[in-house]
Amino acid sequence: MTAKLYGFAVRISKFLVLPCALGIAAMALVIAADVGRRFVFGKSLIGAYETVELLMVGVVYLALASTQWKKDHIRVEVVTGQFSPRTQDILECLVLITLFAFTCIMFWEGWLGFHHSWKVREYRFGFVPFPVYPSKFFIPLGMAAFALQLLADFFVAVRKIAKR
Repeated sequence: MTAKLYGFAVRISKFLVLPCALGIAAMALVIAADVGRRFVFGKSLIGAYETVELLMVGVVYLALASTQWKKDHIRVEVVTGQFSPRTQDILECLVLITLFAFTCIMFWEGWLGFHHSWKVREYRFGFVPFPVYPSKFFIPLGMAAFALQLLADFFVAVRKIAKR
């Protein structure tokens, strides 16, 4: 079961990297167009700031699971590096399950925020009104994928402790 869960979590994490990459590319194009227009015409591109702002939400939240899978989150091991490998593994399990619980809360709150935004058809104030609810959907989606990856990593860590 652990291998299937881990494989499923990794597939989800890998799948969500594509929208992140597309979001980064779109942000780069919008920023380049904004800078170019400002340089040539002396005026900013209308809605460029808002577009980048809303895309940033998706890029950040959808990348969390992939970053966890690759073990690329920042780790400070000054204290834990002094412990035995078994103690380090136990601490890893505690951190993973605590972060999983926190991520589940973030998922739920993100879902409530998205649902409310969807119901009221929330728009961002500005010269061009941008809908906020599509961007808010990335929060619970990213948190769900992150939670799944954390849970899979937790089970892998528990198996590692059991084998020692």
